[in-house]
Amino acid sequence: MDVPGREVVTDMSIISDQNIIALVAILVGLAWLGFWIDTTALGKKTSGVIWVLAGAMLLSNLKLIPFTSPTYDFVGGTLVPLAIPLLLFKADLRKIFRESGPVMLTFAIASAATVTGAVLGFYLFDLGAIGPKVAGVYAGSWIGGAVNFLAVSQAVEMTAEEFSVSLSASAMVSNIALVLLVVADNMLQFLVGWELVGLCSFMLIGHWWEEGANASAALKAFLTTRVGDVGLIIG
Repeated sequence: MDVPGREVVTDMSIISDQNIIALVAILVGLAWLGFWIDTTALGKKTSGVIWVLAGAMLLSNLKLIPFTSPTYDFVGGTLVPLAIPLLLFKADLRKIFRESGPVMLTFAIASAATVTGAVLGFYLFDLGAIGPKVAGVYAGSWIGGAVNFLAVSQAVEMTAEEFSVSLSASAMVSNIALVLLVVADNMLQFLVGWELVGLCSFMLIGHWWEEGANASAALKAFLTTRVGDVGLIIG
């Protein structure tokens, strides 16, 4: 989307965004790389997903592959949603509940509380037509992170202006998170503040997600925060 006063970055890459065969081959290769790394000692410590994302980010920034392509849209919009239920068919629910135990129960309670808070906020504060959308995007982001914020905003068909309003409102959350980082007296409070700062950074950097460069920069911020997570947990 063209915005007055802003320069649109042209996505020029060695492999065209219409070269479906080449892009599919690269995506399959990256997926294989992730599975292979998971079998190594490095993968057990860092997860192959991180290396797949880093590899894709490197290829796109070196202009070997495009930032955007109909192939990516098909994979993300069709294949991934189909793969998730197929994976769930193989899930051993008894084993999951037995091994996750208190963690799953805590997550379920927290998710229910988040949804309840979003519903109460919707009825307590009259935001007009944007109200249901805001309640949805914030509930999604607090349960599943910044990626959910973007996904839900697209699902509820937020306009660019509505997205900007919702993003601006999160600036207060960023300030609270920074204060929490400073005053935290235990690791749990510090991690909460750290994750909130990461959430706001991702949404701020990736605001104009229609442009590939901005989406890539947001991904870099997300990966940097995840690396910091590992360091904090190990430390």
